[in-house]
Amino acid sequence: METIRGKIQCRTFNAGSKSDGMRAVLTDSDGNEYMLYRAGVYPVNDKYFLDMDGMDVSVTGEKEDSGDFCVSSAVPADSGMQKMCRIRYRNRKYLKKVLDRVRKKL
Repeated sequence: METIRGKIQCRTFNAGSKSDGMRAVLTDSDGNEYMLYRAGVYPVNDKYFLDMDGMDVSVTGEKEDSGDFCVSSAVPADSGMQKMCRIRYRNRKYLKKVLDRVRKKL
């Protein structure tokens, strides 16, 4: 397992084809890009990543030679949050509430 910190951006791939849709790409501080996916989940329009679009995160999983990264967990890159817990979350509203509570405690 490997952990990479960077920013998630959801981009349109295969525009105009039957398989077009949004895919999550993680860009690390060195400018390396990794296509993100979860094992057993179709990677196009994966709500798990779409909800994190534009966020700085730390992802843990397996890096592949192809440039893809199989994600087992993703947490906000907010150090206070990482100290408190590792959260698997589904939407930004929930995450924002949790981050606000953690920041108040710090």
